[in-house]
Amino acid sequence: MKDDFLTAIAENVKSLRQRRNLSLEKTAKICDLSKSMVAQIERCEVNPTITTLEKIAVGFDVSIPDLLYKSKPKILIFPKDKFETTSSYDGKINIFKVLQFDTDKRFEHRIIEIDTNGNSDTNSSPENTQTYITIFKGNISITLNEKTYDLSAGDMITFQSNINYSLFNPSKKSCRLSVIIHYPIDYIT
Repeated sequence: MKDDFLTAIAENVKSLRQRRNLSLEKTAKICDLSKSMVAQIERCEVNPTITTLEKIAVGFDVSIPDLLYKSKPKILIFPKDKFETTSSYDGKINIFKVLQFDTDKRFEHRIIEIDTNGNSDTNSSPENTQTYITIFKGNISITLNEKTYDLSAGDMITFQSNINYSLFNPSKKSCRLSVIIHYPIDYIT
Protein backbone atom coordinates (compact mmCIF):
# COMPACT_ATOMS: atom_id res chain seq x y z
CA MET A 1 0.00 0.00 0.00
CA LYS A 2 2.84 2.39 0.90
CA ASP A 3 4.48 1.78 -2.49
CA ASP A 4 1.14 2.45 -4.22
CA PHE A 5 0.94 5.86 -2.53
CA LEU A 6 4.56 6.74 -3.34
CA THR A 7 4.11 5.70 -6.96
CA ALA A 8 0.86 7.67 -7.21
CA ILE A 9 2.46 10.76 -5.66
CA ALA A 10 5.44 10.51 -8.02
CA GLU A 11 3.26 10.09 -11.10
CA ASN A 12 0.86 12.85 -10.08
CA VAL A 13 3.57 15.39 -9.28
CA LYS A 14 5.38 14.66 -12.52
CA SER A 15 2.12 14.81 -14.50
CA LEU A 16 1.09 18.12 -12.91
CA ARG A 17 4.52 19.58 -13.62
CA GLN A 18 4.61 18.41 -17.23
CA ARG A 19 1.03 19.47 -18.01
CA ARG A 20 1.98 22.98 -16.91
CA ASN A 21 5.29 22.88 -18.79
CA LEU A 22 7.25 23.56 -15.62
CA SER A 23 10.86 22.71 -15.02
CA LEU A 24 11.93 21.05 -11.78
CA GLU A 25 13.30 24.41 -10.69
CA LYS A 26 10.02 26.29 -11.32
CA THR A 27 8.04 23.50 -9.65
CA ALA A 28 10.32 23.70 -6.61
CA LYS A 29 9.77 27.46 -6.44
CA ILE A 30 5.94 27.35 -6.61
CA CYS A 31 5.87 24.49 -4.07
CA ASP A 32 8.43 26.08 -1.75
CA LEU A 33 10.66 22.98 -1.95
CA SER A 34 14.16 22.28 -3.15
CA LYS A 35 14.70 21.16 -6.73
CA SER A 36 16.32 17.95 -5.47
CA MET A 37 13.30 17.18 -3.25
CA VAL A 38 10.92 17.49 -6.22
CA ALA A 39 13.19 15.25 -8.30
CA GLN A 40 13.41 12.65 -5.52
CA ILE A 41 9.61 12.63 -5.14
CA GLU A 42 9.17 12.11 -8.88
CA ARG A 43 11.65 9.20 -8.78
CA CYS A 44 9.96 7.61 -5.69
CA GLU A 45 13.16 8.00 -3.71
CA VAL A 46 11.61 9.72 -0.68
CA ASN A 47 8.46 9.41 1.36
CA PRO A 48 7.19 13.02 1.51
CA THR A 49 5.85 14.31 4.81
CA ILE A 50 2.34 15.68 5.14
CA THR A 51 3.88 19.17 5.20
CA THR A 52 5.63 18.50 1.89
CA LEU A 53 2.41 17.15 0.38
CA GLU A 54 0.58 20.26 1.58
CA LYS A 55 3.18 22.50 -0.08
CA ILE A 56 2.80 20.59 -3.36
CA ALA A 57 -1.00 20.71 -3.15
CA VAL A 58 -0.95 24.46 -2.52
CA GLY A 59 1.62 25.04 -5.27
CA PHE A 60 -0.46 23.19 -7.86
CA ASP A 61 -3.84 24.23 -6.41
CA VAL A 62 -5.02 20.63 -5.92
CA SER A 63 -6.11 18.64 -2.88
CA ILE A 64 -3.81 16.27 -1.04
CA PRO A 65 -6.01 13.27 -2.04
CA ASP A 66 -5.47 14.31 -5.67
CA LEU A 67 -1.79 13.60 -5.07
CA LEU A 68 -2.25 10.30 -3.23
CA TYR A 69 -4.27 8.30 -5.73
CA LYS A 70 -3.52 7.21 -9.25
CA SER A 71 -5.52 9.23 -11.70
CA LYS A 72 -8.28 7.45 -13.56
CA PRO A 73 -8.85 7.76 -17.29
CA LYS A 74 -10.88 10.83 -18.15
CA ILE A 75 -13.00 9.01 -20.74
CA LEU A 76 -14.58 5.64 -20.10
CA ILE A 77 -16.86 3.75 -22.47
CA PHE A 78 -19.34 1.20 -21.14
CA PRO A 79 -20.74 -1.05 -23.90
CA LYS A 80 -24.33 -2.09 -23.17
CA ASP A 81 -23.52 -5.79 -23.61
CA LYS A 82 -21.08 -5.55 -20.67
CA PHE A 83 -23.67 -4.27 -18.16
CA GLU A 84 -24.77 -6.63 -15.44
CA THR A 85 -28.40 -7.29 -16.32
CA THR A 86 -31.26 -8.47 -14.15
CA SER A 87 -34.62 -9.52 -15.56
CA SER A 88 -37.54 -9.71 -13.20
CA TYR A 89 -41.28 -9.58 -12.81
CA ASP A 90 -42.17 -12.20 -15.43
CA GLY A 91 -39.54 -10.83 -17.81
CA LYS A 92 -41.36 -7.50 -18.18
CA ILE A 93 -38.51 -5.54 -16.59
CA ASN A 94 -34.82 -5.48 -17.49
CA ILE A 95 -32.41 -3.65 -15.21
CA PHE A 96 -29.00 -2.73 -16.61
CA LYS A 97 -26.48 -1.84 -13.89
CA VAL A 98 -24.50 0.81 -15.74
CA LEU A 99 -22.36 1.98 -12.81
CA GLN A 100 -22.11 0.02 -9.59
CA PHE A 101 -21.97 1.85 -6.28
CA ASP A 102 -18.66 3.67 -5.86
CA THR A 103 -17.62 4.73 -2.34
CA ASP A 104 -15.77 7.79 -3.65
CA LYS A 105 -18.59 9.13 -5.81
CA ARG A 106 -21.43 7.63 -3.67
CA PHE A 107 -23.82 6.90 -6.51
CA GLU A 108 -25.01 4.13 -8.76
CA HIS A 109 -26.68 4.29 -12.15
CA ARG A 110 -29.17 1.92 -13.72
CA ILE A 111 -31.11 1.89 -16.96
CA ILE A 112 -34.49 0.20 -16.66
CA GLU A 113 -36.66 -1.07 -19.51
CA ILE A 114 -40.27 -1.85 -18.63
CA ASP A 115 -42.63 -3.62 -21.04
CA THR A 116 -46.37 -2.91 -21.24
CA ASN A 117 -48.05 -3.36 -17.84
CA GLY A 118 -44.70 -4.05 -16.19
CA ASN A 119 -44.62 -3.12 -12.52
CA SER A 120 -41.74 -2.82 -10.05
CA ASP A 121 -41.87 -2.14 -6.33
CA THR A 122 -38.67 -0.66 -4.92
CA ASN A 123 -37.55 -0.74 -1.31
CA SER A 124 -36.52 2.44 0.42
CA SER A 125 -32.89 3.53 0.56
CA PRO A 126 -30.99 4.95 3.56
CA GLU A 127 -31.91 8.35 5.01
CA ASN A 128 -30.77 11.33 2.88
CA THR A 129 -30.42 9.23 -0.27
CA GLN A 130 -31.61 11.02 -3.41
CA THR A 131 -33.04 9.31 -6.51
CA TYR A 132 -33.09 10.91 -9.97
CA ILE A 133 -35.23 9.31 -12.68
CA THR A 134 -35.22 10.48 -16.29
CA ILE A 135 -37.61 8.97 -18.83
CA PHE A 136 -36.00 8.41 -22.24
CA LYS A 137 -38.78 6.57 -24.03
CA GLY A 138 -42.46 5.90 -23.35
CA ASN A 139 -44.56 6.69 -20.30
CA ILE A 140 -44.26 5.68 -16.67
CA SER A 141 -46.36 6.06 -13.55
CA ILE A 142 -44.33 6.49 -10.39
CA THR A 143 -46.08 6.11 -7.05
CA LEU A 144 -44.45 7.81 -4.05
CA ASN A 145 -46.18 7.87 -0.67
CA GLU A 146 -49.45 6.74 -2.31
CA LYS A 147 -49.41 9.66 -4.79
CA THR A 148 -48.94 8.79 -8.47
CA TYR A 149 -47.00 10.91 -10.96
CA ASP A 150 -47.40 10.25 -14.70
CA LEU A 151 -44.29 11.06 -16.69
CA SER A 152 -43.41 10.92 -20.38
CA ALA A 153 -40.21 10.82 -22.44
CA GLY A 154 -38.00 13.78 -21.53
CA ASP A 155 -39.47 14.23 -18.04
CA MET A 156 -37.43 13.90 -14.87
CA ILE A 157 -38.36 13.41 -11.24
CA THR A 158 -36.15 13.51 -8.17
CA PHE A 159 -37.01 12.60 -4.59
CA GLN A 160 -35.53 11.51 -1.30
CA SER A 161 -35.57 7.76 -1.57
CA ASN A 162 -36.01 6.82 2.05
CA ILE A 163 -39.53 5.75 1.02
CA ASN A 164 -40.84 2.80 -0.96
CA TYR A 165 -41.87 3.62 -4.50
CA SER A 166 -43.23 1.76 -7.48
CA LEU A 167 -42.84 2.03 -11.25
CA PHE A 168 -45.62 1.02 -13.64
CA ASN A 169 -45.79 1.21 -17.43
CA PRO A 170 -49.46 1.85 -18.32
CA SER A 171 -48.83 2.36 -22.03
CA LYS A 172 -48.92 -0.06 -24.97
CA LYS A 173 -45.24 0.50 -25.69
CA SER A 174 -42.16 -0.27 -23.63
CA CYS A 175 -40.51 2.50 -21.68
CA ARG A 176 -36.87 3.17 -20.90
CA LEU A 177 -35.60 5.23 -18.01
CA SER A 178 -32.41 6.15 -16.20
CA VAL A 179 -32.19 5.86 -12.42
CA ILE A 180 -29.36 7.50 -10.52
CA ILE A 181 -29.21 6.94 -6.78
CA HIS A 182 -26.96 9.27 -4.80
CA TYR A 183 -26.09 8.10 -1.29
CA PRO A 184 -25.22 10.29 1.72
CA ILE A 185 -21.59 10.86 2.63
CA ASP A 186 -21.80 8.56 5.66
CA TYR A 187 -23.31 5.64 3.70
CA ILE A 188 -21.45 2.35 4.11
CA THR A 189 -22.27 -0.68 1.97
